[in-house]
Amino acid sequence: MGFIPEQQIEELKSRIDIVDIISEYVDLKRAGSSFKGLCPFHNEKTPSFMVNREKNNFHCFGCHEGGDAISFIMKMENLEYIDAIKFIAEKLGFSLEETEYSKEKVSRSNKLYEINSKAARFYFKELLTNQIPQNYLNERGLNKNILNKYFLGYANHNNDLYKYLKKEGFQEQDMLDLGLIGEKNGNYYDKFRDRLIFPILNNKNKVIGFGGRTLNNNNNIKYLNSPESDIFIKGKNVYGVNVIKRNKQEKIILVEGYMDVISLYNYGIDYALASLGTALTEEQAKLILRYSKEVYIAYDGDTAGIKATLRAIEIFKNLDVQLKILEFPNGMDPDEFIKLKGREAFDDMMKKASNVIDYKLKKLYESSENQINFIKEITQFLASIRGNVVRDLYIDKSAKFIGVTTESLRNDVDIIIKKNNQREEFRKSQNFNNNKKGYINPTVKTHTVQKTENENKKNLLQREIIMYSMIDKYCYDELREFKNFLENDNFIKIYKKIEEHFEKNLIIEHILNMETFNDLGLDIEYNNLIKNIEHAKLDSILLELKHRVEVFKLQTRLGEIKEELKEKRGDRELLLEYTNLLQKLT
Repeated sequence: MGFIPEQQIEELKSRIDIVDIISEYVDLKRAGSSFKGLCPFHNEKTPSFMVNREKNNFHCFGCHEGGDAISFIMKMENLEYIDAIKFIAEKLGFSLEETEYSKEKVSRSNKLYEINSKAARFYFKELLTNQIPQNYLNERGLNKNILNKYFLGYANHNNDLYKYLKKEGFQEQDMLDLGLIGEKNGNYYDKFRDRLIFPILNNKNKVIGFGGRTLNNNNNIKYLNSPESDIFIKGKNVYGVNVIKRNKQEKIILVEGYMDVISLYNYGIDYALASLGTALTEEQAKLILRYSKEVYIAYDGDTAGIKATLRAIEIFKNLDVQLKILEFPNGMDPDEFIKLKGREAFDDMMKKASNVIDYKLKKLYESSENQINFIKEITQFLASIRGNVVRDLYIDKSAKFIGVTTESLRNDVDIIIKKNNQREEFRKSQNFNNNKKGYINPTVKTHTVQKTENENKKNLLQREIIMYSMIDKYCYDELREFKNFLENDNFIKIYKKIEEHFEKNLIIEHILNMETFNDLGLDIEYNNLIKNIEHAKLDSILLELKHRVEVFKLQTRLGEIKEELKEKRGDRELLLEYTNLLQKLT
């Protein structure tokens, strides 16, 4: 019997904004820290129906109905629990995978949580009894309260964690999977050594991973982070969420690193979150917005930080958020700035924070080669804004900045919107049989030829995933979801090297010099790609590649079902799956 794993349900719950869900049924008005409206479960003229985003619940003081978002949907749509879960998942675009019940899988996740919890406590005790990390914290002026709030720890230069966990009865493979230990020539060693440890907790207060800052000036790897695991996906979590969720937050400051969060807290700012060193994802953005709709992006002031800020704007631009940007001088990060200038200067910077369009205009203008390119880029950005009111405000500001009339700029934006809509309609109407793009029409070829054709197309798609994943960390993060799409042993081997490259900050040559890489001719393809890539179009290129992979997967499954139906004519489940897949492709 199929079931939805509890881990998936918990992940779905973490993404639910109860106000967004209920506001589709009830006209809600803010009332202090909550929202108020007329109860949908009984007739009333005076609002007594309250929704609390922080507590993720609703309650009617008239009829006493109450619960969370799931129970609300169960009542409104007259659904069973699992059907309500599926209803909300579809609304949020969240993919649920029903699987055969596996006590072993649930048990393994719990075991991994237990190992991480034990490791965090071990590191914490090490910090309390070791002078090296205490001296470091004292030198930085960090108060003792921070240790308990963020559960900081210390990893010494020995292999004490491995010995401790082994003594506790845990298996080496689990420790390896969590990135706590490494293995060389049959010997195991601690991965985190001579480092200040930052445990990463999710919004359920479970330790899912670790970050470690070196305390050894001779170590050129400043930060070391846990790899992704069954319980830790970087793009779906943020650092510090376990702290900010305890308090009501009017606003949130989004920073890049652990020390930025810690340093701001040290100065009394307890509403900072860090995006775990990855390019911000939509999942992270939605998680952040569960705690506040007012967000200040405070990434580093260097070139990389500016690029990361512009990418974050792209993620937030069509979400329900009041977004502001902090611009630190001389390439400083929040940690450096607040230590040098103090809390008052930081507060003043927040008051002077740039709005999205002002920041976007300034940075695009500074980076564009000429006026024409600048206008093209800003027009494309304006056309991508879905909200008409916000778009009109941005158009008005942009027109004044550029020095053109609002009407002429709006006309250009409308033309792009129309073209984008036509392109989307055209894409939906296609039969996806364009060989160059990797699409297939299962009705054209025989089964044998079709299979060969599929293999060739999958091979091409795998090569593209490898190539684009190598460009930079942003591309790598964007395409990481397709890691399991790679089936060719050589591609898997190369991808592992790409993972090492970005996780350990290794030089790109350790991939380029691989014999397998060169034998497959990937060195030539990569050099051509680097020479000809248009970075301004990178996001759309990645989006199109993702789309082609998804279409290929859907079309492949369609072909499989057609073959299965030859043996199981009239099979209701197969026919239903076939119909659903066709709908996704049209």
